[in-house]
Amino acid sequence: MIALRKCFRWLATWVLPIISTLFPGVARATNSTTPQWDTTVAIEQQGGWGSQFQPDVSKLRAIGYSRWDWRSWVTAADVPHDLQSRALDTSTYLEVDVDETGRVSNCIVLKPSSDARLDQIACRRIVQAGKFDVVYSAPGIRAAQRINIAVTWKTVPHVDPELRTQSLPIAAPPAPPLPSGWPRMAWRSGLGIVQFPDLQSFYPVHDHGTGKTSIELTIAPDTGTTKCDVGVGSGDQGLDNAACVVAMKLPLRYDEPCTVCVRTLPLQFVWLRHGSYIRVPLPTKGTYHPSVIKRDPADPTQQAQTEPSRRIISVGPLVNAKDIAASSASNFRPSLWLTIDETGKVTNCSINRSTGDLTLDARICGVMGKTTYSVITDIFGDPVPNRMIQYVNLSR
Repeated sequence: MIALRKCFRWLATWVLPIISTLFPGVARATNSTTPQWDTTVAIEQQGGWGSQFQPDVSKLRAIGYSRWDWRSWVTAADVPHDLQSRALDTSTYLEVDVDETGRVSNCIVLKPSSDARLDQIACRRIVQAGKFDVVYSAPGIRAAQRINIAVTWKTVPHVDPELRTQSLPIAAPPAPPLPSGWPRMAWRSGLGIVQFPDLQSFYPVHDHGTGKTSIELTIAPDTGTTKCDVGVGSGDQGLDNAACVVAMKLPLRYDEPCTVCVRTLPLQFVWLRHGSYIRVPLPTKGTYHPSVIKRDPADPTQQAQTEPSRRIISVGPLVNAKDIAASSASNFRPSLWLTIDETGKVTNCSINRSTGDLTLDARICGVMGKTTYSVITDIFGDPVPNRMIQYVNLSR
């Protein structure tokens, strides 16, 4: 018995300290009799940034857009102590009213969590500390909003920091790149004109010219229209200047309230001696949800959509199988650079990827030069030329 006590004493004095140094996780598991828990709280805006309020609780999900600074609104310290020492995974779904300054003015529980105390804490803390980005219904006009917020509460067994993979909140989606270049073939929608002016009253004095001025406005959410750039001039400086003067004063409005609202708006001013009007971007043909914005009542054109892509209307036989077999071609899927005018006719053809046989290349270009394509239009509905790559399959 004495020998056994000495053995245990030796283990406690020499062996356990060495184990705790080399294997700290084992030592903690040996010394701790009470399980450790980690509590986390996540706040997310339902459906992602810019989504519409959803009153139907059956459609709410605890996923969406979050920001790092939201984590300070409700923290693990707010969770009742008895819920921090057992497994917990529940969510509180809230209806939150946000005023024009971004402050929370009201909070209602749409779908409660598993503990009513958490629901009360969520509403109280978000009203006290919540501060959202300001949204704008029109340039320079702030708007109140109603949004869905999910507060997710979790308590899980503690994991060593070196073994834990920490997940970051979903980042705000980056704004799409602003389109540039004329003729303009695409435009990011979301902005429209509230009321159109009578252009005849803005005609420069003693100017009897006609033409089209294509411009692009840059609009900031807090200050309104900040810049007017002439993309395609009319050839009359007076008319181009008048277009920007009118455009800078146009009353604008967003399709829906937004926060990241730096937008552009391309417009075309059609100057006529009688009946001048403004053309707005047309919706793109083939889009799932074509964006339609208010048109100038003075615009007499009837086109409803823009056609951004070409298709072949007619083409003759390229080459027959005997010609291909007799050639020295090594690539049976060549590609061509085609220049096509406003009417859909090919005006130039050059080889992008050769067949390997120059004679065969020339014959293919000769046939494609007689091909007719459909007409494509810019965002205002005007036919435009373009340059494109055409792929040819000779193996069929």
